[in-house]
Amino acid sequence: MMRVALWIAIVVAGLLTVRALGDGAVAAGDSPRQDGPRQDTLLDDGWRFVREDVPGAEAPQFDDSSWQKVTLPHTWNAQDAQSGPNYYRGPGWYRKRITLNENDLARINYLRFEGASIVADVYMNGQKLGQHRGAFGAFCFNATPAQQFGENVIAVRVDNTKFPDIAPISGDFAIFGGFYRDVHLLSLDKRSIDPLDDASPGVYLLQEEVTPQRARVKVTVRLRNTSRSPWDAKVRCTIAGPKDTTVEEWMEMAGAVSVQETSRVIEMQSPILWDGHRSSSAPKPSLYTVTIETLDGDRITDRITQPLGLRSIRLDPDKGLFLNGEHYALHGANRHQDRQDKGWAISHADQDKDFDLLLEMGSTGVRLAHYQHSDYAYSLCDKNGLLVWAEIPLVDKIAPTPEFAANAKQQLRELIKQNFNHPSIICWSISNELWMGRDQNNGSTLPAELYSLAKSLDLSRPIVLADNGGPADDFNTITDAIAFNRYYGWYVDTADDWGSEKGIDGLHRAFPKRPVGISEYGAGANPEHHEWPTQMPRHNGPWHPEEYQALLHEKAWNVMKTRDWLWCIFFWNGFDFATPVRQEGGFQSRNDKG
Repeated sequence: MMRVALWIAIVVAGLLTVRALGDGAVAAGDSPRQDGPRQDTLLDDGWRFVREDVPGAEAPQFDDSSWQKVTLPHTWNAQDAQSGPNYYRGPGWYRKRITLNENDLARINYLRFEGASIVADVYMNGQKLGQHRGAFGAFCFNATPAQQFGENVIAVRVDNTKFPDIAPISGDFAIFGGFYRDVHLLSLDKRSIDPLDDASPGVYLLQEEVTPQRARVKVTVRLRNTSRSPWDAKVRCTIAGPKDTTVEEWMEMAGAVSVQETSRVIEMQSPILWDGHRSSSAPKPSLYTVTIETLDGDRITDRITQPLGLRSIRLDPDKGLFLNGEHYALHGANRHQDRQDKGWAISHADQDKDFDLLLEMGSTGVRLAHYQHSDYAYSLCDKNGLLVWAEIPLVDKIAPTPEFAANAKQQLRELIKQNFNHPSIICWSISNELWMGRDQNNGSTLPAELYSLAKSLDLSRPIVLADNGGPADDFNTITDAIAFNRYYGWYVDTADDWGSEKGIDGLHRAFPKRPVGISEYGAGANPEHHEWPTQMPRHNGPWHPEEYQALLHEKAWNVMKTRDWLWCIFFWNGFDFATPVRQEGGFQSRNDKG
């Protein structure tokens, strides 16, 4: 029998006196409300959309009957971002009506957006709820101040213009605009887990120590009380084992609510460990679930469930990556989140197919580049045992302004806090290819500041970055580990140089005391182009034979698979993706390295 001693850290945003807004009667086509204290309604149907800026479109009485009817996820660039560099980057408007009844007034409603690109200004009944700046993180606003009985109009202005203060300001991929992920109406009790902490779950499971003999996990719960009176909160934690058996149920008085935060720990004896996808015959990894309930007296006011995969991660400069104390050969693909003719507006079925293919090809991990991906994508990796490199969109260039630095830090907070509990994520990456903008980036303190911020948020995972320059680059000594984007046989040198004196062994010699990996390698290919014998084509030319791509991969892999010191090996890319600046390999606006 496992012994669990659970202490809960509680943070409360204060005792706020506001009007309550509750679970809404949903419009036709939206998901029904869920039973239980936390009611989550999916608001993906019934939107009106126009791809232009319309003054006054936030007003409830505005006539949107001529606008296009759309269902989320949605992007306005599904076609034009595949057709050249002049794809539409500008504002668009979305509007939707929902109904709230008298029962709703006893609760608090939050609008939660899983992703909107790039800047979203959110209104309800003409009143602005807030603005979010960033294309990839989720965000959540309290709709209570604007709610009313009966019909309520949600209006959102979304703009994917290139903004000088929002990362990325450079990059070899399309920036699709729109509501390309789901939108939710969260209806909560006045006394609940906080949904506004950078749109995180409000529950953090920090793995302090994991061995086959013992696991220590610090559990933090953030509470929000919007009632007029204090709350003597109770917090109950139920841990379900990998075989759906209840491991422990815990209940404790949390005391009078205050703004104080305290830290306590779970201890588990002989835990069942989460393992990676070592082979196609390996069993699925073992996942616990942690359910946190808040109570007011005997009444359950909120409930949330989070994954818990108990595992240890260690990077060794000479021996690579260790998972649960055993060497783990971390190799696989990079992945962008777009799909041909859909852009970023992809379905769960699309993502299922992507990850099924990654598993079929023998991947043991995936680099989800170059930004925060959907929660669903990380959950698929949890379930299938794919180790994840997760990163923010600090790509190529740093704008030397405090506004840009603040936005990069915001996106890092969102990445870490929103995805903190996914066991598949084994590192946080703070940048990609800053060498590309070395003239303006050198001397910037932002990478070091991001490293410190990441460490302050999560001490359990290594912080990394991807570089495409040399060992002397300014940023290569900041992080816990490093990986390099290397394209021998494509942009530079030849495929035979992978094993030559100028190849990857020089990286190990340059960083003898730091873990080094390969974050990108590869070549382009058009499946309609064939030649044998084959030779290296021009990387930016019109002819990209498929045989050469295969040959380069074989030569690179045959070298790298014998270097146990490489903590990761990720090829670029799992799938072709849209990049409007390219015209090569017989394709327009496509990176054909998939």
